[in-house]
Amino acid sequence: MRLRRCGSPDAYAAAAAEFLTRLARHGLIEFLPDDKASDPWPERFLEALEKVRLSGRTNMLDHPEVTRLTAEMGYPEVAVWLADHRREYAAFVLEGTRPLGKNFGGKEDPAPCADK
Repeated sequence: MRLRRCGSPDAYAAAAAEFLTRLARHGLIEFLPDDKASDPWPERFLEALEKVRLSGRTNMLDHPEVTRLTAEMGYPEVAVWLADHRREYAAFVLEGTRPLGKNFGGKEDPAPCADK
């Protein structure tokens, strides 16, 4: 089977929605509600990390320095969380559920066609 990546983002979204709907219809997946309570980190976590990252003052893998800078930059609740959740922070940075900033992967849009 050969997949082509030509098409609009709306077409991709519609195809993905249809696929997930069919899986749910057969009981293979379950949709969970979208709510802020599902995030395992404090409310301003992403905002704080983006501010640290944009400052360029440390490597984001330097956990102690990121923790110190978040407190210094006015995010004490994030600094406390980081101090107590080193493993979760490492997993977020290395496997993250959301990219930090628009430069994730070096591009914002996929190539127009995979076979060209």
